Amino acid sequence: MSIESISGNTVNPQVSAKSVAKNAEDVKRQTSTSGATDGIEFTSTAQSFKAASDSAPLVNEDLVAHIKSAIETGNYQPDAGNIAQKLLQFENKLSNST
Repeated sequence: MSIESISGNTVNPQVSAKSVAKNAEDVKRQTSTSGATDGIEFTSTAQSFKAASDSAPLVNEDLVAHIKSAIETGNYQPDAGNIAQKLLQFENKLSNST
């Protein structure tokens, strides 16, 4: 079966698996012999952010110990209005980012 393209040339819709494999091998060979490699470079700003985040503690252990102690002694009294306000601010940021 042959299909005639718009330009009038005949197109063969049946492509053999051998020709596909040969083309894939040719591409692989060209890539490996050309020495081309993928890479990524970060700007100095990104590098400084990474350095700052690497040196910063993940958890403020003093604050955690203080809150934990307040909870255990029954002295922890969170401000419900402040929590609600922060949740609404966070929700607004999420909706505005999309």
